[in-house]
Amino acid sequence: MNIQIFNRLTPTQVAETLGVTTGTLAVWRCTKRYQLPFVKIGRKIFYRSEDVNAFIESRTFCKISDENNMGENNNDLR
Repeated sequence: MNIQIFNRLTPTQVAETLGVTTGTLAVWRCTKRYQLPFVKIGRKIFYRSEDVNAFIESRTFCKISDENNMGENNNDLR
């Protein structure tokens, strides 16, 4: 029998980490809006820390600015 132990996070901890409310997490679970896996044991909801980290990684973007194009398409809200 293969038993895996995982670092479980509560919805409150995940909401704080992501900067959203626990209600938002509940909506995401219900509507499957985002691919953020969760574990449900009875009525309890948990998130695996590695799943939360993977979710953050998948939502991380990097934009490289080109100094030559600074004047082009400059849509600053001033």
